[in-house]
Amino acid sequence: MNTFNKLSSLLFGFIAIPMLLMAQSASHGVFQSIPKEVLSIVKHTKVLSVAEISTTDFTGTYSGQRFQYTENKKAVLRTYHYVMNIAQSGSTVSGTTTITSDNGDFAVIKLKGMVIEDKLYFEEYEIQDQKKSDGAIWCFKVGELQMGKHDQHTVIYGPTNSYTSTYYLPCTGGYTMLEKVKVEAPVTNTVKKQTDQNVTTIVDNNQFALQLYPNPFVNESNLLYTTVKESKVNIELYDINGALIKTLANEIQASGSHSITINGNNLTSGVYIVKLNIDGVVISKQIIKTTN
Repeated sequence: MNTFNKLSSLLFGFIAIPMLLMAQSASHGVFQSIPKEVLSIVKHTKVLSVAEISTTDFTGTYSGQRFQYTENKKAVLRTYHYVMNIAQSGSTVSGTTTITSDNGDFAVIKLKGMVIEDKLYFEEYEIQDQKKSDGAIWCFKVGELQMGKHDQHTVIYGPTNSYTSTYYLPCTGGYTMLEKVKVEAPVTNTVKKQTDQNVTTIVDNNQFALQLYPNPFVNESNLLYTTVKESKVNIELYDINGALIKTLANEIQASGSHSITINGNNLTSGVYIVKLNIDGVVISKQIIKTTN
């Protein structure tokens, strides 16, 4: 049994496995697995615009479910109660998550991340408290969560991959759906805007045929995109704290297909964000650096 299968078998055992529904993702143009338990909520959620997000403080407590996938990501292996306590300062976020299984096992884990355009990027990184069954492990979750409104409540949701705390070996991953449970503060202009007013976010990434692979990666990953006309292109790599790691491109590029290699030899294992700006249109994407 390889390391991945050993890790999967340790994750708190098997239970009844409800199937996932395959829903078309409008934002990525590809099929994405969404658990049937939350599919209706996702369909009826109003995605917040960049302008709305830039003037909203997402500080608060969010409660809901985290669905752990089977190894082939075709079904739900187990469902956990999941809580995020988030403090936002400008575009950065910090706080804790608490994940609880139906047998009483739990873990309280520190999180860090940032808001870029219309997504909340986060990474768990340190267990503060835990109770677990013999031989079981808690994997750190990372996510690229959408922010929206459902029945007047703020929700954050989306795929959440997971990795071991050592070497960033992949666990089975899953999907998270959380709703803000504290009273929301009025919308104010106190949150610092992270982008210029003339920057907008596209809805369909296929406009630039964006691809990022492999992801996760060990040594290098390839960023592929297409410009339909001569364009000003700026590509930057950030860590999960919002610090600029390097500028990958900043130039005028001719129309056509382009590719850039992201070299991970000098990067530590963890979560990074690639930000692509083409003529003021911004796409950001999460990328994971592993060691194996």
